[in-house]
Amino acid sequence: MAANADDGVILSTATVKRQSSNPAFARWLQWALPICCICTIGLGVAKVYIQKAHPPAYAAGKTDAHFYKGFVSPDTHCKMAELFRNWYTGDDPGGQIVKNEFANEMHPSAIVIPAAVGALDLIINFIPWSFMLFSAAAVVANAWLAAKMAAESDPGAPAEVPMIAALLVVAHCLTIRTSTQMILDPFCAVFASAAMWMTIRWTRAPGTGVAFALVIIQMLGMFTKVSYAPLLAAPALATFFAGSGRNWARGAFAALLFGAIPAAVWGIYMQWLTGLAQANREPEHLLNSWNLNFGALQHFAIEMALLFQGFFIILLLKWKVPGGAARVAGVTLALILLATWAFRLPAVPRLYLPALAPLAVLCILKMKDYLGGTRARHLVFGYLILNYAIGIWGLVPSG
Repeated sequence: MAANADDGVILSTATVKRQSSNPAFARWLQWALPICCICTIGLGVAKVYIQKAHPPAYAAGKTDAHFYKGFVSPDTHCKMAELFRNWYTGDDPGGQIVKNEFANEMHPSAIVIPAAVGALDLIINFIPWSFMLFSAAAVVANAWLAAKMAAESDPGAPAEVPMIAALLVVAHCLTIRTSTQMILDPFCAVFASAAMWMTIRWTRAPGTGVAFALVIIQMLGMFTKVSYAPLLAAPALATFFAGSGRNWARGAFAALLFGAIPAAVWGIYMQWLTGLAQANREPEHLLNSWNLNFGALQHFAIEMALLFQGFFIILLLKWKVPGGAARVAGVTLALILLATWAFRLPAVPRLYLPALAPLAVLCILKMKDYLGGTRARHLVFGYLILNYAIGIWGLVPSG
């Protein structure tokens, strides 16, 4: 029997037997989902090599800052992965070169992904391929997490719900446009989605295992990119708003455990590396990168239209019973958007990747009662055509 999201009981999605409201549609989704994963990753790889032959305008003429061995690699993340690999192989005893480079980097605390890519490259032996493989895994992971969140949010929902949530994420034009790119934002999205999933579980029934996992996820997010910082507040705010009442004590505990402690660990690292005076280097750079003029606002409006598409209409629909999981997703989405918009409304697609999973979960929970019949299949099919058309159009060299 399905349980309400606020009943205080965690139902393992592995033990819930889901019934399909449309068996033919469910079988279609089982085929469509892996095919879309392959198509999204394939288009991403194509974009990497097209940009290698025809560099985008923002990278043109900036050999060191945006390129690595001919590939477009913003912010030298590939170079940092190479330094980690050299440390692992003994070419940098004690990691002193790695430390010195990060001390002068625009992203001095972005160590998780370069370290992981450097480790993978011990096998692959070509940094761009290692980074692309890792980024492709992030595409699949974020879709899988969206499915897990949708399933966790309503164990009694039709079997199509988790699959559609995953499909909405992996086939979104934003995912397609950033797939396999050598940037950090897809990994921020993965950690944001993982944190949201653990927060949903925490708000229902706090446990040591869930708490430990959420603390680790928050730390990994902070050491992936400092733009993750606003999400340190998500578990506390979600804990406060998720239940039918306002639990101040649990919210304060969540703020300490999932916000203050990861922030303190990050602060200790920054003090050791460069001193806290340099901790605002990346936010200042982002804030000074955009001016609010008419052209910038037009570009921002286009990116928001591409992000929200028809989701915006769904979000305006009234909830029948707003569950705790929906409130967690809403708080997470609001934090991501408001924190990003605060930097003068940047029209940078990759910055909005973390918003995709909570957006998809919110919308699919609202639309779950309309999944029967052929209309749902037509809507999903239309969504795929639209987003893959946009993704393919994005492959056309801008120069």
